[in-house]
Amino acid sequence: MRARQQMLAMSLMLVFAVCSADTLDPEIAKTDAPRTTSELVRLCVSDDPDRSVYCDGYIAVAVFLWKASLACDSHAPNDQLFCAGATDARSAVEETLSSCSECDQEVEREKLRDALKAAGDLCIPDERHNEHYCAGYNAAIEFASVSLLPFQTPDARDGPRYAGLLHGANDLILHLMASADIHYFMPCIQLDVPQEDIRAIYLHFVSEYPAQTSDLAAVISLAKSLYYGLCPGPERGLKPHMEACTTWDYENGEFGTRNVCDKAVFVQFKEEGQDLIERELKPGETLLTGRSREPDRRVWWMFSTCPLDYVSTPVFTEANKDEIQASRYSCVPG
Repeated sequence: MRARQQMLAMSLMLVFAVCSADTLDPEIAKTDAPRTTSELVRLCVSDDPDRSVYCDGYIAVAVFLWKASLACDSHAPNDQLFCAGATDARSAVEETLSSCSECDQEVEREKLRDALKAAGDLCIPDERHNEHYCAGYNAAIEFASVSLLPFQTPDARDGPRYAGLLHGANDLILHLMASADIHYFMPCIQLDVPQEDIRAIYLHFVSEYPAQTSDLAAVISLAKSLYYGLCPGPERGLKPHMEACTTWDYENGEFGTRNVCDKAVFVQFKEEGQDLIERELKPGETLLTGRSREPDRRVWWMFSTCPLDYVSTPVFTEANKDEIQASRYSCVPG
């Protein structure tokens, strides 16, 4: 396979094109992980070219993994081609590593990483491989260049795009292991969605739902923005919950909550053995449960907060309390 042979040949060439930048923007060269939503948004809305390139790199690595996952589970011809390209690229890298007796050493992996980065777009669409195959192949090679040496500190020679790829991959590794939200809000990304559209969807989501994303890691808010901004969001009319608008506490000795946002919300509350309470709350309005104490910790209780005229999905019932209590629900027109 020509593309594979090209990659293997280039991966053995210890050639590296040094980036022209002398230093990286401190905001781009951040070493602690994960990157927060507010940090990524600042970079993505910046007019500075390096910050914009970093943003594209961060988004690109996450989008590739989600596209590859969806494509490999699909029977659509173009999806299968994308999956085949990504699979062939991963196999080529693994074959190169397995044939190198010293590739388990960091210095040898760094040489391979640099060779992959220098190789550029290895797959060019032709009569044998169409654009979808090459898109999967080239994206997998780019991902391999950052996954060979995870949690490294990017420097000037790496450039802003590589720094974005590296941080995006690191954050995905951390959250794929640690956060159930990634699995409950898995994005649905068609192969033909342009990169600039994905950035626009992300920035619209964090602007429209600031309370939903204010304390999230960037990769989680990115996943949620594409879950609600692409399918299944538009198909099912889904909106994210608004739990950040309602903090439960005592008021005048009675347990309840107040709407602290500037939009009206719909709240449902249920304690084991008690009647369901439902209420629309205007900005600043309070819901009191009639209880002079916090619900007994020996019995379960749950609540949902949705935009006005929306209700939770899954349905607000005892059967779904585990998902509701964990905030793993969306809101649909009621």
